[in-house]
Amino acid sequence: EQENFISDTKTKQIEYDKILEEHKVAVEQLLGKISTTSIAGHHKKVADSAMKSARTWQIFTMISFAITAGFSVYSLLFQEITTLSWPDLVAKFFAIASLGSLTAYTARQAKINQELAYNNRNLEVELKTLDPYIAIFNSHDQELFKKELFPKIFGRNNENKALSGEEYDNFAVQFIEKLMNAIEKREK
Repeated sequence: EQENFISDTKTKQIEYDKILEEHKVAVEQLLGKISTTSIAGHHKKVADSAMKSARTWQIFTMISFAITAGFSVYSLLFQEITTLSWPDLVAKFFAIASLGSLTAYTARQAKINQELAYNNRNLEVELKTLDPYIAIFNSHDQELFKKELFPKIFGRNNENKALSGEEYDNFAVQFIEKLMNAIEKREK
């Protein structure tokens, strides 16, 4: 009886080991899908944030363009020609150029944020569709496929061309200084 019990126990242990191994593989697959989904979720958050920033920069672009155009039209067309002097004209062109630079800067920042949103949306879609796409392959081929795709998905060089906080502060200070100098020249 004892030998039968030990034999039955060993048989049951082998069966349980097989069941546990199957569960282990299933859990690993599930965790892989969860981690892929969470990474895709991160890219979605980044894309949403970048798109919101892009819209904000687009609004600033439109406002600065309207200000540039309005100031240009007012200062160049609605001034009496008899009171126009070279220093006054140079100051006006400098102010217009400064406003135009602001418009170009805001348009560039909008474009950078749009590209960042686009790239992160693409990564989100690729990561979300990866597991359903490779589900038709056996587990060994899935593993090989993921190993092959890993450098292509995570080795991308997404260069962010936006200014850092310090660079932006320097830009803003320089812009304000140039604007103040133009106003002072105009008043003289």
